Amino acid sequence: MSADPKVLAAMDCFHRYYRFREAARGAGGSQSRYEAWLDYKVAILRRDEQRCSVCGQTRSMTDLDVRPQHPSGSAEGLSPDNLVSVCVYCDRSAGVMLRNRRKSRLA
Repeated sequence: MSADPKVLAAMDCFHRYYRFREAARGAGGSQSRYEAWLDYKVAILRRDEQRCSVCGQTRSMTDLDVRPQHPSGSAEGLSPDNLVSVCVYCDRSAGVMLRNRRKSRLA
């Protein structure tokens, strides 16, 4: 019996999330916090099939980043359920829109 690839990808994300949390606490063994984050980021990108959550385009891993859907200051904001893939093009346009909105409020 073979498992669904999406289920396996989600399980891999949770596994790497806990490894990242251990590395952040200093109990990560031989893996640094940065290396643990990169592994976790790649797992999220694979889970999302390298598809931007904003525009839906499939991009290369160098054109994608991982962002929280609902930003918070807590560690739970980095859980796999809250992280999504966003391409650099959508990320830049969202940043421009936010800056323009802030400027219009100040005026």
